[in-house]
Amino acid sequence: MLLAAVLLLVSTSLAAAEEDRALRHRVKTAFTVDENIEGTVKSYINRELRSLKDVELVDTDPQWELRIVAMAIGPDDGDPVAVLFSVLVLDKFDNGIFSMFLDALHKKTVDVLTDLTANLYEVSAQWLRIGSAEDTRSICNAIVADFDTQFLEEARKTYRQMEEELKKERPSVEDAP
Repeated sequence: MLLAAVLLLVSTSLAAAEEDRALRHRVKTAFTVDENIEGTVKSYINRELRSLKDVELVDTDPQWELRIVAMAIGPDDGDPVAVLFSVLVLDKFDNGIFSMFLDALHKKTVDVLTDLTANLYEVSAQWLRIGSAEDTRSICNAIVADFDTQFLEEARKTYRQMEEELKKERPSVEDAP
């Protein structure tokens, strides 16, 4: 019985360690939204992003930033009849690459380059979505699905490939003398 408890504890610890090492995507959302749909849009987008198990919503140091502008279209004194979304997907420049050149460059140069590129982003995509006001949720879901498919899936694939290469380089227990 004690052996079973120890094995359970070890396997649980290994699973938790593996999960901790798993890829995490740091995503920031920024909204400019008409006030009559603001709460709804923010809620739908953030909820969909949180439902992706490997996404962490952050306020600082993101890998990606989704900048979303949403407008309600309709009469001034009534409910909106349509919604319009403009979405920018920004990919943050990884300035950690400069530290690789630390031997070739002076530390001060590396520090200056790192500071200059601290908030440098590339516009990776721009989407425009228009639909009826009743389509707000499905449009938000589609925005997150497109982000997941076009960016996160590619990052997951690259991560898996890197893990496989590392496994090939590490000798296995069976290869040990």
